[in-house]
This record gives sequence, C-alpha cells and structure tokens, in this order.
Amino acid sequence: MIEQLSPVSGMYPFFGMAGWLVASLIYRLSRGKPILFFTVPGASYLERFASGNSNRHWYTRFGGANNCLVVAIVRGKLVVRPWFPFNLMFLPEIFGIEEEIPLERIQSVQVTKKFFTRRVRVDYRNVDRESQSLTLLLKKPDEFLANLPATIQVIGPEKKNS
Repeated sequence: MIEQLSPVSGMYPFFGMAGWLVASLIYRLSRGKPILFFTVPGASYLERFASGNSNRHWYTRFGGANNCLVVAIVRGKLVVRPWFPFNLMFLPEIFGIEEEIPLERIQSVQVTKKFFTRRVRVDYRNVDRESQSLTLLLKKPDEFLANLPATIQVIGPEKKNS
C-alpha cells in the first residue's frame, strides 16, 4: 500500500527558506545594517554594478558578487555592500562581501590586468587589526584610484602615486 503524504510535508523546504530569510532580516536589523540598499548618498566615488570577492578563505574567493555590489568612497570610508536582495540570506556574511573600511586602515591598493579586466585588490586591517583583502572588478577603476587619499600606496599598472 502506498503511504499518503500530508500536504504540509511538501511545504517544509519553503518553511525552512522562509525561516532563514526572516532570521537574516532580524540579524541585519539588530546589527544596524540596511535591508533595502541601492546607493550611498553623498559619495565622492560610486559604482552600483561592481563585482568582487573577499580573499579571507578559499570559499570566499570562489563565492563572490557578480554585478551586484555597490562600491563607494564616502565620509572617509570605503563602503562595499551588495544591494537588495543579494544582501539577504546571510550571503554577505558567509562570503565576506560587505565591508565599511575607514580609509586610514587601507594599507595598499594593487591594480592588476587579467585578460580584458582590471582587478583592484584592497589590502586593509579589520577591526581586530588582522590583515584582510578584497578583490574588486570595477568599471571605473581610474576614478576609484583618483578618489583615494594620496597616503594610500597604489601598486600596479595604474599607479597614482609613487
């Protein structure tokens, strides 16, 4: 005899995903992180469709953001954050792609050319003074470099200072 499944049993995956989504919303609100995020007002540099990844772990190098990052320089900080809905489901926390880095903590910026793209690697120290880095694929890397303070060392083919 064939056992009949309850109609609710097919909904368990949906309930699990909805619970994960609600948990991520509560987490973002409790940390003061924006939910509906699309831009940064008053930024001296702003790019809304950037790509990039954290270099923190092996899996963060593979799992990054493709054309869904907002990269901005505003009020002495480098802001890197995915826009809605890519900032939900703990994805920025898992892949390390949401950062607000004071410019004085940036140690260097390295520009490399790979095929037809220029990659910008930002080396910085986090709150715990540990060395971290992000790799960004920007559509306007020259404008990004021009908006960095002269105290930040720029390495690579697009040198801004020596």
